[in-house]
Amino acid sequence: MVQGKNGRLGPGGELHCDRTLVLAGAADCSNLPIALLALVFLPRVVAADPPRHGARSALGRLDLPGAILVTSGLVAVVDGLLAVGTHSWGDIHVLLPIAAGVLLLTGFVAVEARVKNPLAPLTFFRNRTRVSSNLAQILFGGAFTAMYFLLTLYMQDVRGFSPLRAGLAYVPLGFALVAGVGVTNALLGRLGAKIMTSAGFAVAAIGLLLLSGIGPGTGYLAHLLPGMLVFGVGAGVTFPALQNAALDGADELDAGLASGVYSTFQQIGSSLGLAVLVSLATTRLAHAIRTGTAPLVATTDAYALTFTVAAAVLAADAVAVALAMPRPVHLAPHAADQ
Repeated sequence: MVQGKNGRLGPGGELHCDRTLVLAGAADCSNLPIALLALVFLPRVVAADPPRHGARSALGRLDLPGAILVTSGLVAVVDGLLAVGTHSWGDIHVLLPIAAGVLLLTGFVAVEARVKNPLAPLTFFRNRTRVSSNLAQILFGGAFTAMYFLLTLYMQDVRGFSPLRAGLAYVPLGFALVAGVGVTNALLGRLGAKIMTSAGFAVAAIGLLLLSGIGPGTGYLAHLLPGMLVFGVGAGVTFPALQNAALDGADELDAGLASGVYSTFQQIGSSLGLAVLVSLATTRLAHAIRTGTAPLVATTDAYALTFTVAAAVLAADAVAVALAMPRPVHLAPHAADQ
C-alpha cells in the first residue's frame, strides 16, 4: 500500500507535502513484525490445498524473482508519481523512478511468461471482465483519493476548518458509503456488476460536479454536504460491484490473486490520480496568481477545476465500463467472502 498525505497548495502554485511509503501491505511499518510472524507461523497451522486435476498447482516453487520485480517496480512507479507533488513532470526525480519501474515491470512480465509456477499467470489477464474492471479501478481510485485530499485542503486552508472539524465533516459521507454498499448488495444479483458499476460511477460523477461549485465562502450544509453525500452513495455502489467484476471467473486458487491484483490497481490509481489532479491544481493556481487573482479565490478555483475534471473522468469511466465489459457480470462465487 502506498499513500501520500499531509499537504497544502502554496501561494505560488507549489504543493507542500510529506511523502510516505507504506510497504508489504501493512498500514504502517509498525505492522511489519506482525506480517513477519504471520509468514513464519501460518504455514505451520494452515494446511496447503492439495493439487487438483486441471488446476494450477498451489504447491509449486515460490516465484521469488517475479515477486521482487513486481514489488520493486510498483514501488518505483508510485514513488515517481508521488514526487510530482514537489517536482515537475519533467524532473529527474519523477522520470527516473517511473522509467525504472516500467523497466522492472517489463521484466516481471517476461519472467511470468517463462517460470513454471508464476506469481501472476499471464493467462489470468485474458478475462476481459477482470481486465476492464481493474483498468476502471485506476480511474476511480484516482478520482476518489484526489477528492478526499483536495477537499480536505479546501476545508482547512480556505474555509478555516480545524483538522478535527474537517474529519467530522466526512462522517455523513461514511454513512452514504454504507448506504451505497447496501444498494449494491440488494441489486447486484439481479442487475449484475456491469450495470451497478456504471451507475455508481455516474452517481459519483454527479457528486463531484456538485462539489465543483465551491467558492471561498461556500457553506458546509448547503453546498459541501449534498455533493459529499451523492459522491458517497455512488462510491458505495461502485466498490462491491467493481470488486465482484475483478473476481469474475476466478476459482478457489485464483481468488486471492484476483483480489491482490484489484488492490494493486487501486493503489496505482490512487497515486496516479493524486499526482495528475494535484499537478493540475498547482498549475491552475500558479497561473491565476501570476494574472493577479486573489490567492484565496485562485486556490478555490484550482480545487473546483480538479473536481470538474474528476467528474468528467468518472463519467467517461461509466461509459467505458458499459462498453468494455463483454457481458453482464453477476455475483462471483467468492465475492461474498472477500
